[in-house]
Amino acid sequence: MHGAEIHTAGRDAARRENYVRECLWEPTLELEIPESWPSGVYLGKMTAARSGIQSYVIFIVRDDRPCDFLFQCPR
Repeated sequence: MHGAEIHTAGRDAARRENYVRECLWEPTLELEIPESWPSGVYLGKMTAARSGIQSYVIFIVRDDRPCDFLFQCPR
């Protein structure tokens, strides 16, 4: 299993070099990614239990297998 942590950054985040904002908050959600998932870019849909508000998060699953093609996702 691969572990994934989702961090969020808001307006109160400290501004760093190149305008990167980082809060260093504790993870709000952790996912266990099965080894059977192929590497790729995934879109997760989150729904708040109380309010029903929905949001999306992009996450990347990667492995160390050799490949014929490379896709680079901007940070």
